[in-house]
Amino acid sequence: MPAGQYYLEFFAEPTATSYLYDYIFSLQNNLSVDENVIADFKVYPNPTSSKIFIDSNEVFEEFKIFNILGQKVLSGSLFGTKEIDLGSLTTGTYIVKISNVEKTISTKILKQ
Repeated sequence: MPAGQYYLEFFAEPTATSYLYDYIFSLQNNLSVDENVIADFKVYPNPTSSKIFIDSNEVFEEFKIFNILGQKVLSGSLFGTKEIDLGSLTTGTYIVKISNVEKTISTKILKQ
C-alpha cells in the first residue's frame, strides 16, 4: 500500500446486537520487499553466518539493514566494496536495502 491515510469500516454481529466499527489510520513507510528490477543482481550466501556479497554490474553506494519489526539495525557505505559484514547481528530474518542515486534494491536475508 502506498503511504497515505486510509478509512476502514467493518461490521460484526456477535449475537443479537450488531456493531459497526470505523477506523482511520495512516500508513507512512512501507518496508515490503519488491521484485528486484535488476536482472543481474544477487546477494549471497543466503542463509549466511557472517558476510554477504553483492554480485551486480551496478555500483551501489550504501546499505541499510532492517529487522522484521522494521527497525534499522545496521547501515553503512558500499564505496569500494561489495560485501557486508553481518557478524554483529543475531540469528533471524532481515531486509537488506542496497541503494545508489538511481534506485534501491531490497532482499530478504536469513542470518544463522
